[in-house]
Amino acid sequence: MLEVSLLGEQYVEGSTATNLARSSRSIALLGFLAVHAEAPQPRQRLAAIFWPDSSEQQARTNLRRELHNLRVLLGEDPSLVVEPATLMWREWPTCRVDVCVFRRERQLALQALAAGDQHAMLEHGTAAVEEYRGDLLPGMYDDWVLVERDELRRQCVELCDQLVAGWRDLGDLKKAVEYGRIRVRLEPLEELGYRTLMELQADAGDRAGAISTYTSAPRSWSTSCKSSPRKPQRYSWSDCSALTDWTLRAAVDTFGRGLLSGRGWWAAIKRSIRSPSAGGTSSRVGPVCSSSWAMPAWARAGWSMTWRKRHVRTASSLPRRGVSAWQGQ
Repeated sequence: MLEVSLLGEQYVEGSTATNLARSSRSIALLGFLAVHAEAPQPRQRLAAIFWPDSSEQQARTNLRRELHNLRVLLGEDPSLVVEPATLMWREWPTCRVDVCVFRRERQLALQALAAGDQHAMLEHGTAAVEEYRGDLLPGMYDDWVLVERDELRRQCVELCDQLVAGWRDLGDLKKAVEYGRIRVRLEPLEELGYRTLMELQADAGDRAGAISTYTSAPRSWSTSCKSSPRKPQRYSWSDCSALTDWTLRAAVDTFGRGLLSGRGWWAAIKRSIRSPSAGGTSSRVGPVCSSSWAMPAWARAGWSMTWRKRHVRTASSLPRRGVSAWQGQ
């Protein structure tokens, strides 16, 4: 039986043609056909997609060469259906392709969800996420690869959201946190993943885990925003227009639920960030429209237990200042 891996790595296990197992174009052709399994693909279209800068005749010649290599790689396996004008990948018990398994299990999970069968949804959803070991065809950057890669990642993220909700409904917060972490790894710049994970850790009473999630999010965003290494914990909002000022608010939402009870944090935060309608300063935590914003010193010292090993400040020591006074800190 052949084992084809296209997610997170590229290899064909069980093939006798070891010299072709790492042929990038042959694997890419296999990947394209597997992603569009059960759908005949015209040879003319395949040639244009894989060799757009070549003449039609040269592209057809290249396709015939890679098709020959692919047939040698697969041997006598019937999964590859070759017709005079088309090529098609057909799922067959003799060859297991992780992309096909992922999509099949995902479809079964969605059908179970629509039917209200939560246990079947969790079973098939878990199987699908286990198959997703990384991006499609890593190291390849053809246009079609990028489109399919983003689509598969999005599908896996949505599955993780369903699994988190399902395990949370069943009261298994450990499993919910597990898939919440997977979601964060898949989309490290999406605020929803961090917020959900922090809420799950708060519900589970994992105070250290919630703090760790909170402090790790800005660091990853700071790297993506190319902030200056000489100014730690400073984030460039103009470079990351998709990011919002959710970070501190998420921490307020989470830690205000009792993780730091007895220290008056929640009341102090509400007094420190006043509403314009009440005659105070802006209620937004960090101006998105500004070119850059540094996390306030009191928030750094108070929320991050590991920040310079400072002790958590009490409510009485928090400054009653608005956001406008934080600029430049």
